[in-house]
Amino acid sequence: MIENGTRHLAPPAPPAPRAGSDNTRLDLSALPAVRRRARCLLTRREYSARLRLLAQALSRFDPITAPNDQRLVWTALDYLQAADPCYIDVCVGHRGARDEDFQLSWSLYAYRAADRCCGTRSELWLNAAFAHGEVLTEQGLTVDAVTVQQRLLPVSRQFDRRPERTAHAGRSLAKALHADGRCTDAHHEISTALTRWRLHPNPFIDSGKSLLFDYLSLLAGCGQEEQARAVLDEHGDLFGAPGSINRESAIWVTLMLQRDLDRTHPPICQLRPRPATPVEDDDTAIATRDYWYTLLTDGLPASSRASQ
Repeated sequence: MIENGTRHLAPPAPPAPRAGSDNTRLDLSALPAVRRRARCLLTRREYSARLRLLAQALSRFDPITAPNDQRLVWTALDYLQAADPCYIDVCVGHRGARDEDFQLSWSLYAYRAADRCCGTRSELWLNAAFAHGEVLTEQGLTVDAVTVQQRLLPVSRQFDRRPERTAHAGRSLAKALHADGRCTDAHHEISTALTRWRLHPNPFIDSGKSLLFDYLSLLAGCGQEEQARAVLDEHGDLFGAPGSINRESAIWVTLMLQRDLDRTHPPICQLRPRPATPVEDDDTAIATRDYWYTLLTDGLPASSRASQ
């Protein structure tokens, strides 16, 4: 529904009744085999077939009245992964409003049913909350996304045994806040997540890189170049030494993220209350990319080097 110009989810539906028909039980009992087949398709990189298989299995149920069953929740989570943009981009014909509605309905089902089945401290609910928050953010339901991510992050920090996923929870909350125009809060959350990652006795290096990617990209989207330089000075070792292959790869990943954020940056930004450059090849956009490339390459903009 729309309220004050902002899109929200509809109010929560009452708990779904447990289905007891023989057909429902048969459908549920078939889900483990469906998931095994879907994993085989993933291994063979048959992404479209995997997506169709899981969507067909879910279509036998109504997400509003479906039973709170762990098998169905896991199948829904497999479908949401299969519908992720990194896979769906190669699945021609699977984009569109109908697919998004189907995706949102099943992410909401998984989020609620996992809580009813196992509680919020469970692996199942942590997975479901991650998935639902990502779907909400991707579909522009920013208020609801922030609510879910704010509920998820403290639970993940306390009970999740996978520190890399807790780091991802911090990234997700920061991106949801940024999408909602709460950029100061977004920067605080991503900074906290990176600091906590640094303090972990055995940090997962890819999580640290991802946090730094997103941190720099959020700062770039808000036009906070000086703060980005300070962050890069402190954490740039995660990208590798200047001139290395790892550093060059990190530069281009960050530039692509910055470009995407600059295109979609919310006009109600607390730090940059102006629309982002609308045309990628605009002189301003080109100058911005050049600045960030130089900054990421050696930490010092060309204009600053010229003045020395």
